[in-house]
Amino acid sequence: MPETPLPSIPDKFRLTPEFKLLAACSWIAPPVLERDQAEKIVSLCREVIDWNEFLILVRRHGVPSLAYTMLCRHAAGQMPIAVNDTLKSWHIQASGLALRHAAEIAAVSTLFSEHGIDMMLMKGEILSLKLYGEPALRSASDIDLLVPSEDFDRADQLILSMGYHCYSPGSGLSEKQKKFHRSVGQNYEYYHDSKGLKLELHWRSYLWDQEQTDELWAQCQSIGWIGNPYKFWNDDALFLFLCYHGAHHEWCSLKWL
Repeated sequence: MPETPLPSIPDKFRLTPEFKLLAACSWIAPPVLERDQAEKIVSLCREVIDWNEFLILVRRHGVPSLAYTMLCRHAAGQMPIAVNDTLKSWHIQASGLALRHAAEIAAVSTLFSEHGIDMMLMKGEILSLKLYGEPALRSASDIDLLVPSEDFDRADQLILSMGYHCYSPGSGLSEKQKKFHRSVGQNYEYYHDSKGLKLELHWRSYLWDQEQTDELWAQCQSIGWIGNPYKFWNDDALFLFLCYHGAHHEWCSLKWL
């Protein structure tokens, strides 16, 4: 049977030069494709780019460090100075937040370990480290941790003892309300006022029920980072989790690809 060509993309869905450049800068090509990526980035930079629109897209899709790194690597002379300076400042901010996250993760890990609570990192800097070899290239706005369901209440109290307050589902819940939230939800969300850090403490993921989540603990791997071993998804579980996470948010951000 002869192949049927794919239909053309409707005009209203045509990608702008700014978005094409963003997509070209939102990944790190393997060595065999690096030259192709470099040529694509340079070619796009030579088009008429609305750089203000490009910067808006960079922020919207959460890839400031990747965009800055790729443009500096392949098209340093093609960016306006003001754009370079803006991306550089965003990259520095993202790197600073990654360092603060690293210090906080180490502190939480130590505290949990002292109380016999297991912990797995879900995304964030360790995902960036695994994907790109650097913890700050994939920007993270918060810290995502997974603990065993049976240890969640103790972990919650330890997080509160560190100065965080729970803003979702909030404090002062009755036991009945807590039980209901635990049956339908997946995490508590916290904020530390003086540190300016957000943290999410999960007992499961919406992708898996509690029994399946418990099974994942046998499928994780250990990754060394900042002098400590941390539990993280193995490759198969990570692939499933990232596909779920992107689909759950309707793939509205390029960094999830």
